[in-house]
Amino acid sequence: AGSSVGMEVNRPKICGRCGAVGAPLRCPCKVAYYCNIECQKSAWAQHRLVCTFDLQKKLERDRAGWGRDNPEVAKAALELGRLLLKQDKLDEGEEWALEALRIVRLAFGEFHFAVAECLHILGEIYDRQGKVEEALTTHKQELR
Repeated sequence: AGSSVGMEVNRPKICGRCGAVGAPLRCPCKVAYYCNIECQKSAWAQHRLVCTFDLQKKLERDRAGWGRDNPEVAKAALELGRLLLKQDKLDEGEEWALEALRIVRLAFGEFHFAVAECLHILGEIYDRQGKVEEALTTHKQELR
């Protein structure tokens, strides 16, 4: 476990669509490679579900349109935190989970299920970072 600041996982350059080795195109999220534009376009509908770059762009649009404290922004921020956790980008995931938590506390108060959901993701991130005390505290708050 640990921080992911400055770390870039050495992923094999295998096309996410056809499986060709040595794929030269990489999505800005740094998770998927493609051998050509056709494969990238063909795989987009599926990759979009896990593309942190695309979700971050959507979140920025949502913030601009709805305001930074809107519950829909919190929903997108938490989803981004969850995806970053799955990709082992823990520091970035922590940042977005904390932002989601800030918004849902502001919008709904301390004892809303959305707060528990944010605390759960945040606790998982802290656990993976090796922040045992923070993980325990966060999971206890989640159970309230």
